[in-house]
Amino acid sequence: MLTTIHEKTQGWITAVILGLLTIPFALWGVNSYFEHTGVSRVATINGQSISVAVYRSELEHDRAAVEAQMGRSFDPRILETTKFKQQVLDGLIDRTLLDHATASLGYRIAATDLAEYIRHAPQFRKDGKFDPTLYASFVQSTGYGVQQFEARVRQQRINQQLEAGLVASTIVTEDDLADVVRLLGEKRTVSYTVIPPQKFISASAVTPAQIQAYYASHQKQFSTPEQVRVQYIELSASDLEKTLNPTEQELQQTYASNISRYTTPEARRASHILIALAPDAPPQAVQKALAEAQSIRARLLHGASFAALARKYSADPVSAAKGGDLGYVTPGLLEKTFVSALYALKKPGDISEPVRTRFGFHIIKLTAIRPAVTIPFAQVRTRVAADWRKRHAIDRYYSESEHFRNLIFEQSDSLDPAAKSFGLKVAESGWFSRAGGPGVAANPKVVAAAFDPDVLVQGHNSHAIRIGSHALVAIRDVAHRAAAVKPLAEVSGEIRQRLAMRAARARAGKEGAALLASLQKGATLDAQAKRSGLEVKGPVTVTRNDPAGLPPALVEAVFQAGQPAASRTVFGGADLGVGGYAVFALTRVMPGSLKDSGTDIEHEAARILAQRRGSDYFADFLAGLRQKAKIRIYRKNL
Repeated sequence: MLTTIHEKTQGWITAVILGLLTIPFALWGVNSYFEHTGVSRVATINGQSISVAVYRSELEHDRAAVEAQMGRSFDPRILETTKFKQQVLDGLIDRTLLDHATASLGYRIAATDLAEYIRHAPQFRKDGKFDPTLYASFVQSTGYGVQQFEARVRQQRINQQLEAGLVASTIVTEDDLADVVRLLGEKRTVSYTVIPPQKFISASAVTPAQIQAYYASHQKQFSTPEQVRVQYIELSASDLEKTLNPTEQELQQTYASNISRYTTPEARRASHILIALAPDAPPQAVQKALAEAQSIRARLLHGASFAALARKYSADPVSAAKGGDLGYVTPGLLEKTFVSALYALKKPGDISEPVRTRFGFHIIKLTAIRPAVTIPFAQVRTRVAADWRKRHAIDRYYSESEHFRNLIFEQSDSLDPAAKSFGLKVAESGWFSRAGGPGVAANPKVVAAAFDPDVLVQGHNSHAIRIGSHALVAIRDVAHRAAAVKPLAEVSGEIRQRLAMRAARARAGKEGAALLASLQKGATLDAQAKRSGLEVKGPVTVTRNDPAGLPPALVEAVFQAGQPAASRTVFGGADLGVGGYAVFALTRVMPGSLKDSGTDIEHEAARILAQRRGSDYFADFLAGLRQKAKIRIYRKNL
């Protein structure tokens, strides 16, 4: 009921959340914030612009995400390509189209639902409770302000409603479900034995000549690491922030344009009487409920006690017990029609006409007004200045970052031109290896760039490396120490162990192959294992989701094996690496079935099918939006 929803937003936790809404943070990725008169744009979608600032912000964000996900396993120059930049812009265009589509289709997220979602998000909870400090820290790490972060989360949740609706509209036939369950729920019964390499270690003699040959052909494995020392320059919003000093007029303008941040909005205390009605109620039921509400309102206007009638007639049991009292309500907290009717009342004591929401008809009484309170400029001047500096530093960072990237690339034989252009200091690191080091070398991306052949061998500047939310660094190598090979005497023991294990593994594999051959000629696993002094484990039944403790390589081999025909057993082997060699006997295969599968498997199969088809529907829907939209791209601004 309405009271239940309202009460979920009460208490100190929500007060903290609402209080956080006034905290100024660095802004990131919100069109309305960055777009002001004269700002250039990268695209227009049905007349709405995507500004260069928003695009650059998204570009930096996506570069960071790719770098974090891929680590050192990709060429960072990919992030500078036209193709990557176009992909970022396509994502912004798609998001804008979805925002428009969900708005036109009437998708909404109530403020109470958003508050509940945030309060129960696991990343914001500590000891089972919402932690405001975790929340504020997380929001700050994204580069958003709190209001902008919550607006973004709201829109993402709305867009997810649309996608979830498309997934829910998919049709999964019983035959489709049976095919997936047959694979997901398949059970295989095996017995197996493992030939451990340790069985052959003592018999694996290693000669000095073998040690010498291995040492000669694996020099890199026994080298002290090569090291480099680098020069570097850093462009960061935090450093730019220190150089900015707003005028008093700019501070006043910032305060005025963001006055809502420093204002506690007017709140109105309300009581209500709810005549319950289903959203899809037939006309006769609607008329009956409306007539009842009008009758109660007439009695109230003739002096009847609101509290008494609320206790007797209201379908909201929580507020009815309190005479209909809902406490204080602010705009956006409850349904729009309810709040609009409440704020249309002129003075405490006024009673509304019956107002319909999804819960039914409400008779609303205004009982008190708590006026809006704005913190004076003088009390928040320091905060306004910090907000101004942070915002303008980020704006300047985005506007200069592409020029920084280009200058580093174009003047690739020195960092000095870029340092001079941006007023930056050229610093120098200590020696570090590919494992990294202190200071700037603690960043894996910096280390990877320092040892990139283009930097290490060709002597060029690195690409601009993102090292924080709003920070870029460029490096160049200034000194290099080649790797040195450790003497044979120092590493001969290690080599002996490696070669012995290699020989033991080969012996284990050879014995496993011989065992497998004898099984395929008619011998039994138990008899052959006993003859070789091996232990047979099982029979054990495994599924793809439950390996029953078997090594992954063995499970993979078991499910790749053919099915046993009639009473014949299928034998197979699997190399377990340092774990040895496994030989197995597959005696039974039981395909999954809808009849016998558990609800978990059936639900998982249905989810997989629905998700796959729903994703296809969603992609088609998005393609349709693009086809109908008027999109113009300003490529010179990319």
